[in-house]
Amino acid sequence: MNIRNVLLAAAHLAAFLSLLGGCAPSAAPPQAKAVASPASAAQAAPTSFPAPTAAAPAPSPKPAHAGPNRGGTLRVLVSADPRTYDLHTELSYTVLAPIGPAYNGLVEYDDEQTSKIIPALAEKWDTSADGRIWTFYLRKDVRWQDGTRFNAADVEYSMKRLMANSPNLKDPLAFVQKVETRDENTVVVTLTQPRPVFMTILADNWAAIMPKSVIEARGDMKRTVVGTGPFKFKSHDVGASLHLVRNADYFVKGKPYLDGLAFYPIRDVATALAAFRSKRVDITGILVLPTPSGLTLQREEREARVGKYPSLGWWNFVMPVDKAPWNDIRVRRAVYLTLDRDAFVKIIEQGFGSIGSFVPAIMGGATPEELKDKPGFRQPKDADRAEAKRLLQEAGYGNGFPTRMLHRTGEPFQSGAVLLKSELAKIGIMAELDPQNEADYYEVTYRGAYHSFLSRASWKLPDADGLLPVNYRSTSVRNYSRLIDEETDKLIDLQSITTDAAKRKEILREIDRRLTESLPAVTTHWFDYFIAWWPSTIRHVLPLTFTSNVRYAGVSFVK
Repeated sequence: MNIRNVLLAAAHLAAFLSLLGGCAPSAAPPQAKAVASPASAAQAAPTSFPAPTAAAPAPSPKPAHAGPNRGGTLRVLVSADPRTYDLHTELSYTVLAPIGPAYNGLVEYDDEQTSKIIPALAEKWDTSADGRIWTFYLRKDVRWQDGTRFNAADVEYSMKRLMANSPNLKDPLAFVQKVETRDENTVVVTLTQPRPVFMTILADNWAAIMPKSVIEARGDMKRTVVGTGPFKFKSHDVGASLHLVRNADYFVKGKPYLDGLAFYPIRDVATALAAFRSKRVDITGILVLPTPSGLTLQREEREARVGKYPSLGWWNFVMPVDKAPWNDIRVRRAVYLTLDRDAFVKIIEQGFGSIGSFVPAIMGGATPEELKDKPGFRQPKDADRAEAKRLLQEAGYGNGFPTRMLHRTGEPFQSGAVLLKSELAKIGIMAELDPQNEADYYEVTYRGAYHSFLSRASWKLPDADGLLPVNYRSTSVRNYSRLIDEETDKLIDLQSITTDAAKRKEILREIDRRLTESLPAVTTHWFDYFIAWWPSTIRHVLPLTFTSNVRYAGVSFVK
């Protein structure tokens, strides 16, 4: 980091620490345990998903307390302010992180047994013999945070709105044929075919149920937060903080334990890391720590608990096929060949990422060992780059060409963009960097107003359906390359309904092969996500995924 960046980070930190003054949690009496959910309604998550891990802190005396304590405001780091508050229409985790605690889904993951799906707004459900018809029986004691009663009309409206608008769940829910209200406490969902992943989708925190009456009155939820969740929206000072307070009428008796949540947006990683290390915040929140920062905390802060979600994220260089020169497969193939994946893993992830293709190894795709000698992955790069230059010459771009490359500001995006620019220049593609803040970046990608861009993304659901339909189906909102491939679409649908693990793996390998042939993008590498908290300060259980439990209903301060 140069001296200017050091001074800038110091200035940000000083302002941030001043803002946090007086936010320490207050002592509180023990709180009774929440009412247990019916064991018969629980459902296990898919076993193929890689379990998150949390490095144990250095041995220290355990705080003595009989159970969860009530009180205090949890201070959470996020990387940016939410662009809007509408979970049904937004893509970024910077919306889900601070707004998700205000909402519930029909089902959710248990706070303690984090791979188990339990009832939430639906108290129970049953399924037809053929697995296509799901009937959800709703709780009768739930009210929206504006005092009105929750009912089946809200569920039907929300499901249809998710299916029509959600950039995260529209494609995973494409197999829902219809949603119907049987009565005010019963909703029936009919699927086109049985889908093993259906409950996993409903348990994701993006699958929030929202109030029909409020949306119809206001037109959207972009500047409104009215949920049923454990916390209620209080205030948002853009660039400084966003506050939620305890929902005293929450339907899970005894929860939440906290008085409130305070989210602090810090884009600069060094400033965020310093705030955590000084214990001015209690938890880093989702997707704040890139690999180097997570590893640094694991190595140096032995009292901190550092949770890791393995290989959930990837970097893609996106090339829209409806724009020259990317409409020529030879040009896209040249990029595929020239990029040094090992350099991305070494420089961006300090060696702790892994090379991989469109379908990662943990999902059944090719392993790094299988890929290392293949064109595009093999070392040294001389033969690949010679072939890349030949392809560009054949396509009429022997002298190269310019591209304006969109990317997000801050780290690790800046470092990734600089490295990619250097890699492309080796075959004459001259990238002009176009850094945009979080909100503007997503606005540009939504509109398709880019010549190329560097994407750092993640698959959120603990299943292949959390990656493939959302990012590579022809009709997907996130089909940023705009490549149309009906055969790949059919395979994506087929893998979703295939229950035999070996057969599904074969289909996933075929999807990967087709994507490697058509190249809607080039994947540079896969990486881990890190979350850190202080176990001496808060009692927190690492969720199954970083979008499977962001409500903090089960978090409490250690007395």
